[in-house]
Amino acid sequence: MARKPRLHVPGGVYHVILRGNGGQDIFFEDENRYHVYGLFHQGGERSRHRLQSFCCMPNHLHLAIQVKETPLSQIMHNLSFRYTRWINHKHTCGVATCCNLETAVGRKKKSRVRYWGAW
Repeated sequence: MARKPRLHVPGGVYHVILRGNGGQDIFFEDENRYHVYGLFHQGGERSRHRLQSFCCMPNHLHLAIQVKETPLSQIMHNLSFRYTRWINHKHTCGVATCCNLETAVGRKKKSRVRYWGAW
């Protein structure tokens, strides 16, 4: 049975956590964080979403994203795919990012979503 589509509310703010597989680190040095900052900027220009805040930890990052017309799943796919492809090319270690947890801010019910960024 297919899962139900995510709720997409243009103008909605979502809290998203992007983690490494099995708790693996996704940031190995400062250059990795700087690269993901550039991806934030490029993604915002493409899909016109607004990154309200973010926090980068060694094995995950938190994002507060205000979406417009582009669905959150497409935004996160773009970010996680591009970062994973870059980090795998740079380190050739097979790090895969997965497990976005998204929660619409202000909603009472949390929805847990698994989303693979590398394969």
